[in-house]
Amino acid sequence: MAEATLLEIHNLTKHFEVGRSLFKKKQKLYAVDGISVYVRKGETLALVGESGCGKSTTGRLILNLEQPTGGSILYRGKDLASYTAEDWKRYRQGVQVVFQDSHSSLNPRKTIRHILTSAMFSSGTIARNKPQVAEERARALMAEVGLKPAEVFLAKYPNELSGGQRQRIGIARALSTNPDLIVADEPVSSLDVSVKAQVLNLLDTLQKEKGVAYLFISHELSIVRSIADRVAVMYLGKIVESGPVAEVFEAKVHPYTEALISATPIPDPDSTRNKKRIVLPGGVPSPMDPPKGCPFHPRCFRAEAKCATEVPPTVEVAPGHHAACHFAEERFATYGAKAPQNSGEAPST
Repeated sequence: MAEATLLEIHNLTKHFEVGRSLFKKKQKLYAVDGISVYVRKGETLALVGESGCGKSTTGRLILNLEQPTGGSILYRGKDLASYTAEDWKRYRQGVQVVFQDSHSSLNPRKTIRHILTSAMFSSGTIARNKPQVAEERARALMAEVGLKPAEVFLAKYPNELSGGQRQRIGIARALSTNPDLIVADEPVSSLDVSVKAQVLNLLDTLQKEKGVAYLFISHELSIVRSIADRVAVMYLGKIVESGPVAEVFEAKVHPYTEALISATPIPDPDSTRNKKRIVLPGGVPSPMDPPKGCPFHPRCFRAEAKCATEVPPTVEVAPGHHAACHFAEERFATYGAKAPQNSGEAPST
């Protein structure tokens, strides 16, 4: 049976109006264009794709940092559009974020103690008239993210810490409200390899201990394969394939998924030498003028005539595994037989 669904996104869109002037009509930029995904309790859903595909915009929509043009976002079954002030208070406690840039996301003028305790106070997790409780919670968070002794780190300023230590502070701040879901937007992309592994191990440990779910936004598929339960592949504002990680990486039903995976480094010299990389022609089309038909067809190495005129339907090729390709079922029949059996299930509320 599927775990309880924390977050559901249905046909979510975000269009920005750009280029407006006295002599030029405004244009629409289709940043997020009708995506539907869900995140279950205690799991990691990875959102992957090239830069500019809409991953971070999706995260900002979930965090209410941007307002959607259309569609709906449901948290624990309730639409954010109908939220009251009390609902938003609970939402900000239940859904937190770890930003990519740990330097700019921490106030350089405040100590780590102030950064953590103010997060607890502003979210309502701890009342402002209970500073001692907040202090004890801050010390406990330091221990949870591996920064000891707590007294030393709480007295420091962000510029006195390394990049890995600052990212741990960002994780501690996210955990300070006891969230159900953390949106992690490229949380390790700016870190050295060894530090990156430490932060990823920390996220994994915290998930096992606390049952927190992650929406892990990344372009590094090698990391996604090792930490995620499910993956959603975005291209030009749309989700072109989604499903259990092991099955998606093996079956590669959508040609874009196949191309991304072919470019993923393998820590094995022999396998790397024998690996065939798919080089896509051209660049990602402008989100202000997306192609007709399948958005990927101008660069697709398997495209046929109808791909240029007909929008492909999103079909379920296996339980919990969806792809938006005219030949999805045919490709899964060919390549999916090698894929491991998945545990993908429809979301339950």
